[in-house]
Formats: sequence, structure tokens, C-alpha cells
Amino acid sequence: MPYIIRLGIKLNLVVKTSLVDMYSKCHRMADALKVMKQTSESGVMLLTALITGYCQTGDYKEAIAVFQQMEIAKNLYFNSIHSRKAQRCLTYDVSVGNALVDLYAKWPSKSGSIMDFVRVFEEIASPNVVSWTTLIAGLVRHEYEVEAFAAFEAMQVDGVCPNSFTLSAILKGCESPKFVAHVEKLHAYILKAKLGAWDISVGNSLVDAYARFGRVGEAMSISREMPSRDVFTYTSLAKGLNQLGLHRKALDIIACMHDESVKIDGYCVACFLSASASLAVVEMGKQLHSYSVKSGLNSWISEVQEPNVVSWNGLISGLASNGQFCGALSAFEDMRLAGACPDGVTFLLVLHACSHGGLVDMGIEYFNAMSSNLYGVPRQPDHYVCLVDMLGRAGRLEEAACAIETMPFEPDALIYKTLLGACKVHRTLVLGERMATHAMESGSNGPAVYVLLAGIYDDAGKLDMGEQTRRMMKERTAIKCPGQSCIRNSLITTSLAF
Repeated sequence: MPYIIRLGIKLNLVVKTSLVDMYSKCHRMADALKVMKQTSESGVMLLTALITGYCQTGDYKEAIAVFQQMEIAKNLYFNSIHSRKAQRCLTYDVSVGNALVDLYAKWPSKSGSIMDFVRVFEEIASPNVVSWTTLIAGLVRHEYEVEAFAAFEAMQVDGVCPNSFTLSAILKGCESPKFVAHVEKLHAYILKAKLGAWDISVGNSLVDAYARFGRVGEAMSISREMPSRDVFTYTSLAKGLNQLGLHRKALDIIACMHDESVKIDGYCVACFLSASASLAVVEMGKQLHSYSVKSGLNSWISEVQEPNVVSWNGLISGLASNGQFCGALSAFEDMRLAGACPDGVTFLLVLHACSHGGLVDMGIEYFNAMSSNLYGVPRQPDHYVCLVDMLGRAGRLEEAACAIETMPFEPDALIYKTLLGACKVHRTLVLGERMATHAMESGSNGPAVYVLLAGIYDDAGKLDMGEQTRRMMKERTAIKCPGQSCIRNSLITTSLAF
């Protein structure tokens, strides 16, 4: 700006727009505003540059105020920016439209409606890949995942090819297990399109999606195919391994990160600390604590002044793991009073505390409250495993069987084996036989089912049936490994997730 003044160049609308655009892109909005006020000239491109700058710096109130000026300048009449009653008379060009879709997607109306940014998108003359990607990202952000997938398909029908940003945006919407088929389709599309030979953002999104679904094998395979990996790749893998109870493998990731010179951040340290706690590896925990302090991560990990959900989960997990079940539940109540929102991991820990503390009715109340308006936490298969384990320990086997029959997921072998273990403890033959049959039909040919069923037959005095079950186990080469637990306790293997 000073150079332009010294040269005596007149500040016309073109120069003014270029300066505002330059300052906005540099996030120097105060300077952009000074240039804006130098003359009274204005225009759509000038105001769009200013709106874009405010959006990029997160100052959405100012962006909306400028947009209102632009709408007034175009003689468009609105009751308010969130509630328009007059029909627009402008078809947005693609650059203006994209900026507005992004603006409305990040600043929704008070009603939570998605119609603002959808309507703006529909008024773009020729939507390009940026337009579609912004729309899809907005739908995912507001949890309209089904609509986001519909938009992804419509985009391709419209002849617009998704790019890496589009794919990363829609993969973020695949959080629920019901979208696993969509992830597989997107994976196939990415392979077919050979997207930048595994663009790191696309690769990370795929790794994270598969890891969330417990399919860590696929996640690790994808990570190996990527040309490079970063801290996000390894954090997703560590979380996925922790959730499956593979804590030793989660800690092995530290060496991989060291070999590739990938710096460990606060999220990774928390995952590794969780794995160390589950394995009771105190020395590793001390080393990680030391690393966090030396790296300036102590505000994340230790001496937490404003604990978040991860901090609370760590406290609840520590208390529950050491048998202080009432203390764990008390910590959960303190968490609620502090205003921290519990997540799925929190409830796994709470259900574990109730199960092992013999507080079954309280555990059922917490389970029922999960998906209520109070918490809004969707129940996952592991929560049902914990519920069945809790009811089974208390001898309420029919209630546990009813929970399996009414769960909104296809039961897997793990949940059947959990109830089968309870049937063994309480010597319940008929239900035990039924659970064993279901477990085998679910594809479980491991020794646990046969060993538990044979034990039930022995306890019922049916020794011949017990021997027959063991022979069947040997025929199917299902040999029990000494020292291994028959049933995985889903709660103990739970990690602190972000």
C-alpha cells in the first residue's frame, strides 16, 4: 500500500479489490478494512474478497455483516440472514457461491437447518469440485451423513470428479458402523482412481475409518501402501489397536514413528499412556510422562487445570482398573457436574465399574440413559457386550439373552461367548447350548466355545457330551492355548479415545 501511494497510483476499484484480496489472503483483516474505507467504491468481487478473508480467520459475524451489505447492494430483500422471505434474483457465480456455501455451512441458522447453505449451492450457476466438496463437508459437519453420500453420488452423475478433499470430507462422515459398506465403496473408488498414489489426507481418512470399525488389519495395510505417514496416521492406528485390546502392538508404533522421524504429539502420547496403563507397564508410562514434560506436552497430559473428556476418562479408567468402582462412578458424576460431555469410552468404563462392582440396576440406568437427550451417545456393540457381561455376572441370564436379541446390530461371536461364559458360571445348560450354537454359526471356531460348553456338560453330569465336545474341538484343530482368557473383557481393552 505505501508503495502504491508513493507512485501516485489512483486507488480505483480494481486496485482496491486487489489490495483487499491480498490482505485478506494474508489474514491481515485490519489492513484490508483500512483499504476498504479509503474510497466509497464497492463491488461484488471486493466484498467477496473481504467475506473470504473473514471466513478464513474464523470471524463469521463480520463475514455475515459484509454479506448483508452485498445483498443490499444487489437490491435483494431479506428479513434476516437466517430467515429470508423474498425470492433471490441472483444466480451466484462459482467463486461467490462457494464462499457463501462455506460461510453458511460454518454458521448455521438458530434452528439448525441445513437449508441455508443447500439453497446457496443450488443457486450456483455451474458448481465445480470445490462447490460439491464444500456442500458435502457442510452436510457431514451437521451430521447429515446420508445426504452427504447422496450428494457425493449426484456430484459424479453431474460429471464432476471428486478430489482428495472431497474424499477426506465424506470419509469423516463414516463414524457409525452402519457406514462400513460406504467406506469399502470409497476405498474401491480411491484404488480405481489411483488418487495421487495415496494422497496422505485420503490415506489418513481411510486408515482412521477402518480403525474406528475395529478393522485394524486393513488400516495397517493401507498405511503401508501410503508413500508417507504422519502423526495422524499413527494416532489412528494406535487408537484402533487400543480399542481391540492390542496394547502391546499400540506401543510398538512408537518405534515406527521414531524410524520415520514422525514427532509424537499430545494425542499420540495419550494413546500410548492408555496402552501402558492397560498393560500395567509402569516404566513405559514414566518414560512417556517424562517425554511429555520435555516436549512441552505436560499441559495435555499432567497437571490438568481444565480436564476434558480424555482426562476424565483417564481418571475413571484408573479408578476402575484398581477396583475402586464406587470412586469411578463418583468421578463420572463429578465429570457431569464439571460440564464435560461423556463419550462412548466413558460409558464403557462406567458400565465396567457397575458390572464389577455389582451395581447392576445402576448400570442398566446408565446404559438406558446413553442415547437420551441428556447424553446423546450412540450405543456401540461393545456397550452391549458390557451390558450382557454385567447381567450375566448377576445371574440375570434371560435378561442378557433378551438384550442380545433386541440389539440393533448383528450379534457376533464375542457377545455370544460372553453370555456362554456366564452360563458356565451359573450352570445353565439349555441357554448355554443355545449361545454356543449361535457362536459357532457366527464363525467362531476357536477353543473358547468348545471349552465352555464342555464344562457346562460336565457340571450337568453329562460327561459323555463333554467328551464329545472336546473331540469335536480337536477335530477342528481348535487347541486351547494355556494362560489365555476364554472371553475378552471388552471394557478392560478399551482405550482413551479422542
